[in-house]
Amino acid sequence: MELHGGKISVDSKVGKGSVFGFTLPVFTRAAGAALPEPEIMAAQQPLDNGETGIAKVFEDISAPCDVLIVDDEPAILEVVAGYLSHQGISCRTCPSGAMALGMVEKGARPGIVLLDIVMPGLNGYQVCRRLRRRYSSASLPVVMFTAKNRTSDIVEGLNAGANDYLTKPFSEDELLARVETHLKVKKAYETLKENLTLKKEIERRKKTQLDLKMMQQRLARILDTLDDAVIAVNENREICFLNQRSETLLGFEAPALLGRPATELFAPQS
Repeated sequence: MELHGGKISVDSKVGKGSVFGFTLPVFTRAAGAALPEPEIMAAQQPLDNGETGIAKVFEDISAPCDVLIVDDEPAILEVVAGYLSHQGISCRTCPSGAMALGMVEKGARPGIVLLDIVMPGLNGYQVCRRLRRRYSSASLPVVMFTAKNRTSDIVEGLNAGANDYLTKPFSEDELLARVETHLKVKKAYETLKENLTLKKEIERRKKTQLDLKMMQQRLARILDTLDDAVIAVNENREICFLNQRSETLLGFEAPALLGRPATELFAPQS
């Protein structure tokens, strides 16, 4: 009640009973002022089980978005999407757990998922467990929101794989703070993952270069045992190797000739 700008009261007498009351402010707007248009474009779309639901329309259903909002209440979808859109956070809405799983499995992987618990069909716990079969809590954060705020409900949500819990009714500031925090954490995780991949690639290349260098050294030792002179030239026609027999015949040590044009040794006679 307080989050909606009202107050709640109770009058209780032992042995007689209790009376609860609350107040809510009346909505008013200036004469002629228009209500803001909702930022959700909705359309009826068939679900896998034959039902229909309201989902945000996108030309490319597999296009990425920052947040996927899953709730069976259209009003909640509009309010939350409005909060996020005003902050420049891209979002997509979905009215059921089954449709949300279908969207993710088809490639529409969001940055994070805002997931209601109490929904017809698959509830939030079931959806979260299905998501955790393919995605870790770091790669796809899930924030559950619901009016159920008992400790047992929170524990069940965390055991199902949720990263965070948001109790209805929630304020805009709290919602945005949670979403932005989880998006930053996920970005940091992806950066760390990329750095680890890059580190492994660098280590692999170092090992490859070391193996190649060792092979070249073994080949050089073999060529040094030959009685014939062997001179190797690269694609730029520069001298890249001389065995000991070549050094003896030419009267130069290898460091003095390596990298020089081969034409200096084999210039045509006039």
